[in-house]
Amino acid sequence: MESIEKLNLPQIRLYTYNKQSKQEFFLKHILELFEHHSSNSIEFNRMMSSVNYRKQNIHSIEDLPFIPVRLFKLFELLSVSKEQVVKTMTSSGTTGFAVSKIFLDKQTSSLQTRILSKIVSSFLGSTRIPMIVIDCEATVKNRNQFSARAAAITGFSLFASKKVFALNDDMSLNIEGISQFLEENKFKKIFMFGFTFIVYQHFYRELLNTWWWLEKINFGGG
Repeated sequence: MESIEKLNLPQIRLYTYNKQSKQEFFLKHILELFEHHSSNSIEFNRMMSSVNYRKQNIHSIEDLPFIPVRLFKLFELLSVSKEQVVKTMTSSGTTGFAVSKIFLDKQTSSLQTRILSKIVSSFLGSTRIPMIVIDCEATVKNRNQFSARAAAITGFSLFASKKVFALNDDMSLNIEGISQFLEENKFKKIFMFGFTFIVYQHFYRELLNTWWWLEKINFGGG
């Protein structure tokens, strides 16, 4: 992990590398991570042994062994001690009672924030802008069950000058809130964030059923 820190990630210019350079960069550092996890996680080491993983046999990204995401529901995959864990991300558990768990230490959490900032600012610029969250506020309120969904909303909210949740806590459309927000931010660039199934099931489909509301909204110019 030490070499990852030496990358000086905030100084890397995104979207300036060609495909081959990106693949070489990714392969080099993902192999370092494979070695790190193999050395620090008994479960990961066993998985790599079961597929006869050998670093010298990996010559391209396609040669890397795949890790079934279901394993994160079955095992607590850790490469640090539990005392070093500062955040535990969980999945929504929509396919059953079991949820995936992703454990973050302080270093990894910091790297996530820095890279997210680098990626988003390349699209939105350095100035914060109004944000519409296609979700309900209750999603981010329960800190005892901090899901990956809540973490994503919280992370992207760092780039918002102000925000509104497009859904009420019962997942119905927050028509009054959105209308007021759009009125207050006429002619401004606004960015929207939401997970695909939430956007489709609770936002897009509901908008189709409330076409009368869309006709009344003044979205501004530009």
